[in-house]
Amino acid sequence: MLNMMKYALYYHDKGFSVLPIEPRSKKPAIQFANKPSLTKEEIIKLWKQNPSYNIAIRTTDHFVIDIDTIDHGKDGFKSFQALKQQFGDALFPPTLEVRTGSGGLHLWYKKKEGYPNKQLIAWRDGIDLKAHINNYTLVPPSVSSNGKQYGWIKREIAEAPKGLFSLLKASEKQSNSNYKKLNYANSSNKNWTGRLLDELTEKHYKGARNDTIASLTGKLLITGASIDAIYSLLLNVNNNFVDETGNKAPLPLKEVNRTIQSIIEGRVRAIEQGH
Repeated sequence: MLNMMKYALYYHDKGFSVLPIEPRSKKPAIQFANKPSLTKEEIIKLWKQNPSYNIAIRTTDHFVIDIDTIDHGKDGFKSFQALKQQFGDALFPPTLEVRTGSGGLHLWYKKKEGYPNKQLIAWRDGIDLKAHINNYTLVPPSVSSNGKQYGWIKREIAEAPKGLFSLLKASEKQSNSNYKKLNYANSSNKNWTGRLLDELTEKHYKGARNDTIASLTGKLLITGASIDAIYSLLLNVNNNFVDETGNKAPLPLKEVNRTIQSIIEGRVRAIEQGH
């Protein structure tokens, strides 16, 4: 059996901010957002409690270009090739790389004076940028849910070229610009239906998952939509729940079904009682 504590301490000694992750998952085993890095003593205690914990590193002094396979819905490798064709291979110099258990790729680059420091979800199709201090990525020898290990491809973190920083800054500005225009265009004369549509598509957080599903179920029942349509919309909402780090954190399907069923049954009883 792999000595995961040994690896966690190795990363700590290299100056990385280490996180324990639930075995064969990407779910953090502790609350860590906006908290200091774990000490050596804390790492030993945590991995003694569960020697099978996976290991993640927070993106404090480095950032990660996270490239997904087509199995995740978008072909990040195709998008990455398009980026290199458009801007040149020099924009992405050889660096420390991690091959994920699902076949994806993490490219690590050093931050410059703390930049970049934001997360860009869907920076390109199938490509995310992990750069916020509360972002993290798993590292070898962590094991994915399919039983496959993460693995190193190179072992030195490269300096990111100025051109990459410029591209990221331009992407941030474009993202902010689009958001402001969209927000302005829809800020007036919004009716109940418009507010409901906003709720169905906006980001919701892990801590209020059950309440959110229950509330939206009730509101959707008022519209008179079919149960099938309501269920489909709520599955989409569930798939977009995130934790404090921005990582997806949906409820188990069984829990979603239980919550929806409870609200529907309550509505039926109210109708039968003439309310």
